Amino acid sequence: YQKGDHFRTASGATAGCSDCHLKNHSNEHVGPIDYVEMLMYKAKAGSISLFGQIQGSLSTPEKQIEKREEMAESVQKWMVSVDYVTCRGCHDIGNMKVNPAKPMVAPMHKAFADQPKTDCVACHSTAGHKYE
Repeated sequence: YQKGDHFRTASGATAGCSDCHLKNHSNEHVGPIDYVEMLMYKAKAGSISLFGQIQGSLSTPEKQIEKREEMAESVQKWMVSVDYVTCRGCHDIGNMKVNPAKPMVAPMHKAFADQPKTDCVACHSTAGHKYE
C-alpha cells in the first residue's frame, strides 16, 4: 500500500484502507442507513480475514501473498457490483478541471462520467496496491 498511488498523492492527501475496501460515500452526507451498511461491509471483510487466520490459509505473510490474486479478484468483483462507489466517493470525474501539466486527463475521464459500471481499476491498477 505504501508504494501505491493513494498512499501519498501530489496534493498531500492520503486514502486509508477503508476508503477503498469499505462502501462509503466520502463526498456525500452519510445517513444512518449508510452507516449501518458500512458496518455490515466492515464485518464481512473482517470475518473473511478472521476465518482465514483461524483456518490457517492467511496465517502468515507468505500465505497471504499466495492468496493475493484470489483476494484481489474478489475485491474487484465487489467493486464492480457497487459501481466503484469507493472510487467515486473521492473522485468526481464529471467535475475534473483541466490541469495544464496533464491537459488530456480531464477530457479523457469526462467520457466516462455518465457511464455506469466504469472499470476504474482497468486503467488504475496500482491505485491502492503496488507490489513491486
